[in-house]
Amino acid sequence: MKNQKKNGKNLRNNIIFFLVIVSLLLSAYLISYSLSIVDVKEINMVVEVSDTGIGFNNNASELNFGVLGVGNSAKKTIILTQSEYDELKVKIDISGDIAQFIRVPSELTLKDELEIGFVASIPGSAKTGIYKGKAKIIMIK
Repeated sequence: MKNQKKNGKNLRNNIIFFLVIVSLLLSAYLISYSLSIVDVKEINMVVEVSDTGIGFNNNASELNFGVLGVGNSAKKTIILTQSEYDELKVKIDISGDIAQFIRVPSELTLKDELEIGFVASIPGSAKTGIYKGKAKIIMIK
C-alpha cells in the first residue's frame, strides 16, 4: 500500500516535471520566433465571382482581383524590397473566404527585391458573390 502511494506520487511528479519542461521549451521557441520577425504587413484582398463577365480593378491599396467568372483567373503582383539584411524568409498566410481561390508561393526568400504573384482561380463549383480576406506577409531573419 505504501509503495503504491509512493509510485503514484512519483508518477504525478514526473508528469508535472514533463509538463513544465514542455512549457519552457515551447515558450523559448515562441520567444525566439517572435524576436526573429522583422516585419508583418497585411493586405486586404477581394474578388467578385459573377456569371456575367469580367471586370478589372487597379486599386493600389489592396489586392482587388475585380470581377471574375467561373473558370477564370487573375494575377496580381506585389514587389517587396529591403536593404537592411542579407536575406529574409517570407511567409504568406491567406485568411478569409477568399483563401479558397488564392494560390501564392509558400517558400520565398527576399534578398534586395522580390516579386510575389497572387493568383485568384475561380473553380466551376464557386458560387457567385463577393469574397474577401487578407494576405499576411511575415518577414523573418
